[in-house]
Amino acid sequence: LVENMTATYVLTESFRQQEGRVFAGILNRARRGRATPDDLAWLQANAAQELPANPLLMYCRTNEVDEMNEEKMEDIPHPTVAYASHDEGILSCAARVESSAPRLLKLKKSARVMLTRNLHHDIGLHNGSLGVAEELNGETVKVRFDNGQTVDIHQVPYEVRDDTVTKHGDPAVVFSRQQFPLKVAFAVSVHTAQGATVDSLVVDLTNAFCPGQAYVALS
Repeated sequence: LVENMTATYVLTESFRQQEGRVFAGILNRARRGRATPDDLAWLQANAAQELPANPLLMYCRTNEVDEMNEEKMEDIPHPTVAYASHDEGILSCAARVESSAPRLLKLKKSARVMLTRNLHHDIGLHNGSLGVAEELNGETVKVRFDNGQTVDIHQVPYEVRDDTVTKHGDPAVVFSRQQFPLKVAFAVSVHTAQGATVDSLVVDLTNAFCPGQAYVALS
């Protein structure tokens, strides 16, 4: 047994875009800032000619996202239900979970929502799964997901750990928030959608403002 031994592994194969080698090549060039006119032509030629029903809209700036979500929510003729989180620990750490688990989550029946945590892998519910809020109860939110599953969602913990504070050798939890792993998702920002897997998406790169943002959106 060799203790304290580290090894470096370089991952060279993309599995996420495994079924589209041409697209994977375009992503790799975009990531390095070497996209070509042919790459742009391929993206334009392969963009959907007809939008799917209720596609997720992705914008580069959060104010665009907020405006679209507020506009869509105002169009829903149901009352707003607000769910306050339950917080414990160092409250100054709350900002580190706010984007995924807001202090006050406001939903409406019929609103488009997105999961912000991986749940129920066995039935295909993961971070980024989209659906419609069907029932808003005190302890649960019933969501009909686009993959055909209808599930009662409960609050889950979002934790902040501090490497400088240890418990039994592991980083200690210094803040914990209980909140529903959902967010209103008629639209999302490129940043907050990182790591999500979605089935249909409309990307607006008009206001891209930093290197790599287009790559993240496309991937």
